[in-house]
Amino acid sequence: MRDPNQIQRFTSIVEVVGHIALISWVSYLSSPIILNRPEIRISLSPVWTYFFWGFLLLAVFNLGLSGTNLVRPYWTWQRATLRLVSDGFGCTLFCWFLKANPLAEIAVHGVSPEKALQIRDTANLAMARSFTMAVVFCVVMAAIDVHRIIRVRSKPVQLGSAVIAAVV
Repeated sequence: MRDPNQIQRFTSIVEVVGHIALISWVSYLSSPIILNRPEIRISLSPVWTYFFWGFLLLAVFNLGLSGTNLVRPYWTWQRATLRLVSDGFGCTLFCWFLKANPLAEIAVHGVSPEKALQIRDTANLAMARSFTMAVVFCVVMAAIDVHRIIRVRSKPVQLGSAVIAAVV
């Protein structure tokens, strides 16, 4: 039977690669202008700066945590707690992002400014409406993280007894 507190190395490798990709992608979005071509321009609102630094900080932190899990492939209560804190911060940041109306401008060649404004407002509204789904997802993630902490906290007693029995 597989130890539920052991972290599969493949999972940690996928997380490390994913966080490196996320850091690269977020770094690309350091400017509020996402796309600036003659036929289309998309820009984010000034509040994007806060999200940029928040997402970047979170990705760097998670990269470190995943790297640690790769080297030491088992959950400890400290790392499980850090994962809960990280997931909580990420969920809070993401849910706030959904409600912040992040799109400031969408301009498309051949589309009237009124229609472009309607497209922008529709995209912002769609993000805001997905808030409830995001909160549900975040609650499920938190429950999984709390379960992991409880499971890990109860494990040292069993491991300690096994070590004492093996030594005796």
